[in-house]
Amino acid sequence: MNLYKTKLALAASLIVAGNVYAQSVPHVIVTAKPDIAEVEIDKFSSTSAVITDETIRDLHAADSICLA
Repeated sequence: MNLYKTKLALAASLIVAGNVYAQSVPHVIVTAKPDIAEVEIDKFSSTSAVITDETIRDLHAADSICLA
């Protein structure tokens, strides 16, 4: 009885998986500037994101400035 349920579950999952197909996505052209100007890597392989003053102003993020 248990083997029958396993075969039935496998058959049902294969039927569902057979109906899945890849979808094509239209091409997208991004015209905005990136938020991160550059990524710096130090000698210990640590990374830091460099964000311009213009980006901070445009995102109204002046309250989140962290000076190191």
